Amino acid sequence: MKYSKIIFSTIIFSIFLTSCDAFLISVPPSSYTLEMVALEIKEKFEISEIQETTSLMELEIGKGVLLELKDSPQKIYIFKLEDRIVAKDRWNTLVQTFGKWTKKNYLNLNLVNQGYLKTSIENDSMVCWWKDQWITIVYGENANTVSKELQKMFKSLKDVYSA
Repeated sequence: MKYSKIIFSTIIFSIFLTSCDAFLISVPPSSYTLEMVALEIKEKFEISEIQETTSLMELEIGKGVLLELKDSPQKIYIFKLEDRIVAKDRWNTLVQTFGKWTKKNYLNLNLVNQGYLKTSIENDSMVCWWKDQWITIVYGENANTVSKELQKMFKSLKDVYSA
């Protein structure tokens, strides 16, 4: 009886989190290509270099783009995978690789349909999120600010696209 209450409470809490706007993660519309997303980001930020990539550091993720911010050590990685199942699988690998709970400023939110990870690696911050077939990673000093701006931009793209 006690375990069923715990399981029931966990399910209700998960439903609450996934329906709460505070935990909604924004990604580009599914019809967007990596090139289209890179161009949108280039309009918002000063980008010094855009290149194709398949990995973050040593971790293979899939087809993506790497954007380096001008006059800043920050990098933006955006990956568009075949589907949501592949994206979630790669996300779980990313969290296992970089998501060490012993690190300072650690936050990991893994829901059924989206995820968010904030951590630090070698004195740089890293903010990552996934939803649908997209995985986005911001790495470098002040990654939190850039990630918030990207979230706003992706939300506005979805709002315009759905209008």
